[in-house]
Amino acid sequence: LRGLIHKGRHLEKWLDFRSFQVFEEATVYTAIQIFSKAPVDEIRLAFAGDGDISRVAWTDADHVLPYAAIALPLKPWLVAPAPVRSMIERLGREGTPLGHSENTSGIIVGIQTSADHIFHLRRIGKGRFAYTPRLNGKKQAQVVVEIEDAIMKPLISGAEAKRFLEPQTDTYLLFPYRVLPDSATLLTANEMAAEFPMAWKYLQGFEKELRAREGKKFNDDKWYRMGRTQNLDKQELPKLLVPRLVANLGCFVDDKGKYYCDNVDVGGVVASHKSDLWFLAGVLNSPVTNVIFGWLTKPFRGDYKSANKQFIAPLPVPSVERKDRAGLSQLAQKLQQDSSERIDLLAQLAELLAKTVRPLLPLEQVLDDVESIPQIELKIPKSVPLANRKAWVDDERKAQEEAAFARLDGLIRLDSEMTVTLAKGKLSLLIDEQEAAKLFVQAAEAELIAAQWRCISLDFAPTGKGDGKRVIDRLRKIAKTADPAVTERIIVIGEALATLSDTLREDETQLHELTCTLFNLTADERALVDASRERR
Repeated sequence: LRGLIHKGRHLEKWLDFRSFQVFEEATVYTAIQIFSKAPVDEIRLAFAGDGDISRVAWTDADHVLPYAAIALPLKPWLVAPAPVRSMIERLGREGTPLGHSENTSGIIVGIQTSADHIFHLRRIGKGRFAYTPRLNGKKQAQVVVEIEDAIMKPLISGAEAKRFLEPQTDTYLLFPYRVLPDSATLLTANEMAAEFPMAWKYLQGFEKELRAREGKKFNDDKWYRMGRTQNLDKQELPKLLVPRLVANLGCFVDDKGKYYCDNVDVGGVVASHKSDLWFLAGVLNSPVTNVIFGWLTKPFRGDYKSANKQFIAPLPVPSVERKDRAGLSQLAQKLQQDSSERIDLLAQLAELLAKTVRPLLPLEQVLDDVESIPQIELKIPKSVPLANRKAWVDDERKAQEEAAFARLDGLIRLDSEMTVTLAKGKLSLLIDEQEAAKLFVQAAEAELIAAQWRCISLDFAPTGKGDGKRVIDRLRKIAKTADPAVTERIIVIGEALATLSDTLREDETQLHELTCTLFNLTADERALVDASRERR
């Protein structure tokens, strides 16, 4: 497209990005109209969140992108409607990019071992780790070995790096290096044998395989080194950890430099000033930045987007005096503390529920659009032979279930908010404020069941595939009664979760308001951001 415009060719058709496979599976579409009958001097474009361009008013000046406005030589374009370009350009002038030295000293990738199945182990206890050997490329049964804890580093993958949430991981990296302030030095064979004899024995068991990596590239006396040497000394720095593939941009603060990053699956953002770490977390986790990120990044399958360095380094950071950053820093720290506390409460609740009997509720009790077998039997047409009646009922029930789950899949997005309400004996699960499931409960059971549904609503992680069935299956598997002490504890935790969730919701609202103020958003820019959030 850029080449055609640069050459001034005459085009006599519409270009719709949906015609290309890479965009066909994305959530955000960009529709482009190229004027014909004359050398191209402008593009008209609009964001269409659902891919439907029939409602776009192409005569609106906001959709015009003059070719002259795109500076040459050719470079990445900001292909966006005028209000979006205007806002991003203003923020760029008034602030600084995240990747600027004023904000960060580096945006790093993780450790690349070239042999993850050897260097990545699962911690099962003090000094005890499990690994999965391979035979002819096939995974074998896990083997437990003893390795010194001091040489093992907690490793975070993209799935574990979540917004405002310190992770829990049992994956550890065997890291045979000595980390100094500005370098990481591979421990010698003698040092390994003297300081970490169990780790050295483990590695020696894979010597032949490690030497053979990448066409025997590692066939020397340092055969046990990492596959790449980048950022080996940066992992223990205080940093923000950002997953590479996200539905929404988010990070958590590793303020003690405790965690190592896994390959390119998660990136580390190292602040130029440690005191800015929580401030930058507040900026990156704000709805404003998430919307800007959505405009600039590369879409993947479904609602996922790339959060590689190239897409987060240009994100704007408001220019705020250091003394004025305290409010956002404190709010970000509180959000991470409360989010981590919520995870702890959920874990306690799950442990208690594991001690209870949880039969599976009939599907028709929680979904209005699924009928019971007796109800369906009343609808059998008289023309159906007696021998075929059961098959007819089974087919009708299956069709109802599939339609109900499809309806729920349509409601659940990757960033959907689930809440639970209990009023007058009716327990409801709301997805983005729409009722998705309900259950009528007796007074004696209400609080116990509500606590369980609340746990599910807070703990459920949409994947974009089969989410409707997964969430309903969890809602159906509940305990109606339990030991009195267990019941009391479940209800207490459920109430604590409800209170904490309300607090988090209020703090999220404050985060949005505060960052809108720090970015000096105009009323029109605020409306643009809010409209983009609704489309997501």
